[in-house]
Amino acid sequence: MLTRFALDARPIFEAAADDDLGSAAIATNELLSWTRPTPRLDQHGDSWDMHFHGPTDRLGDGWAAGCTAALTMALGSARVGRLGVCVAPECDRVYVDRSKNGTRSFCGVNCQNRVKNVRHREHRARRRQPRR
Repeated sequence: MLTRFALDARPIFEAAADDDLGSAAIATNELLSWTRPTPRLDQHGDSWDMHFHGPTDRLGDGWAAGCTAALTMALGSARVGRLGVCVAPECDRVYVDRSKNGTRSFCGVNCQNRVKNVRHREHRARRRQPRR
């Protein structure tokens, strides 16, 4: 269930990153049709929180439904620009940008550091080359 969700959710992130909200919406509606997130208020101590549940009590169904609901809410809000695809070469991850300024380009610090390290080494190598 979660593998299917991941495969079906990736095009949503790709479309959102490309500002193709129409394609993102179509893919999200397809996800909604099979994950069927159902909102429910669940009590935690003295407070009530809204959670999304899947069509069964299986853990994978619940996670897929909850993530689909979150993607749906992100696409229908000003936060749609916060969905992205990591720009690091050889990385296939997507992310939700929760930074203050919304300018994230990498899935995490490891990819960011790897890319910056490569750029730094290339810059140093260019500076060491003799000028003609």
